Amino acid sequence: MVSDANLEPSTHPLDEATLDKEPLPTVLNVGFDERVPWPTHIALSLQNMLVLAGLFLFPGLFGATFHLSAGDIAKLYGAAFVAVGFATVLQGVLKLRMPMVLGPWSGALAGLTVLGKLYGLGTAFGSCFVAACIMAVFAIPFRGVSLIRVVAKLFAEPTLTGGIVLITGIGLEQIAVVNWVGKPGAVGFGSGNWIGGGIALLLVSIFFAFTKGYVRSLAMIIGIVVGTFIFAVFAPVHFTAVQHGPWVSAPSAFQFGFGVNATALIIFIVLLLPPFISALGFYQMVAEWGGETVDSDRMAWGAFGLAIGSILAPIIGTFTVSVYPENVGLLRQTRNGSRWITVTAGVLFVVVGFIYKIGAVFAGIPSGVIGGAAAAMFAVILIAGVEILAKADWTPRNIIVVGLPVVLSIGGVFLAANVYANYPLIIRSLITQPLVTGPFLLIIFFLLDKLVPAQVGQKR
Repeated sequence: MVSDANLEPSTHPLDEATLDKEPLPTVLNVGFDERVPWPTHIALSLQNMLVLAGLFLFPGLFGATFHLSAGDIAKLYGAAFVAVGFATVLQGVLKLRMPMVLGPWSGALAGLTVLGKLYGLGTAFGSCFVAACIMAVFAIPFRGVSLIRVVAKLFAEPTLTGGIVLITGIGLEQIAVVNWVGKPGAVGFGSGNWIGGGIALLLVSIFFAFTKGYVRSLAMIIGIVVGTFIFAVFAPVHFTAVQHGPWVSAPSAFQFGFGVNATALIIFIVLLLPPFISALGFYQMVAEWGGETVDSDRMAWGAFGLAIGSILAPIIGTFTVSVYPENVGLLRQTRNGSRWITVTAGVLFVVVGFIYKIGAVFAGIPSGVIGGAAAAMFAVILIAGVEILAKADWTPRNIIVVGLPVVLSIGGVFLAANVYANYPLIIRSLITQPLVTGPFLLIIFFLLDKLVPAQVGQKR
């Protein structure tokens, strides 16, 4: 949701950071259904793959947080490649027929991480799966339309979407910094983590701040690669999963088990809303670039493809998907809107997902480096929430609707462990996890604000 560095979907149709605030072209040189010579086709397909930096970061960060083995992390990468590729293909071949590339959704990473710690990974992934199924029901095209547009219209307000993004960024920063610092006794703790991860953070920040276009999109990969080499000066970097693992491996269904928790289910439903809201905006914008009109029927099928991809993701143990603005930005930069290019990128991702050794290479990246690079990435998400909130029409009621959930959700983080150690699990969760407290309070206050007649309508 935000910009080139974090490679997340925007909750509004036009992401100014991604597009560098330059005038948008009115017509693409290559239409959605047109084809280009194969050398150009393959080059652009690979370019679309490389800018999905979140895809190369999230599985490693998630695996390090739960102390998974290198072999299990390699499988996480494989599952992520398959889910992203499958969902991207659907955007190009279903009735939407547009060049939309999907990537892992940061809100799903945050939700699975926090709720996985609270209720177990099986329950986290199971609850995410049920939430995605509910979203798919809303997205089913019926006579050319779907209920998801009604839901998206109801919740597509800066106060809600910006608040969710802001709270998500806060929760993700906690995860990133913990992995960057590491734990005493772990490989790289001290100089390796601080310097290797710090170099990764510095490079990502510099490339994001002082470059643009395709170079900026590669900031995350460059930071991780250089940070890993620096880390290796202070501590060993192991790629044992590459050496001893098989060449081919298929994702497993619910490898962490399956369970459903009502609290987790509600949180995931809230977290899955922004990708659908942003996707509808991107469909409209890209259609205008291509000189086409995207009617309700095509948009409904696009949302349905997004939902199907989000259902597959938790089944095979990975993150739900969203449209990535960096890939939308590539359309503007190259002026090539052929959907066959993005379909090819999706197919290649699926193939790569079954090649275990490729995932194993990424699994060997030190968690301290992953955490340092992620800290820069998630900082952009957090500030993106502020940017979205700046678009709101602020009133005294809006300030309470957004401000109180944010303050209360952050406040519990600073409590000492002995304060809440004897509380029931649900109370500890509400107190100490911003991603649990924040969305709950925000959605409740938002709905109350809609239901209760306005008493104070003036701006501050």
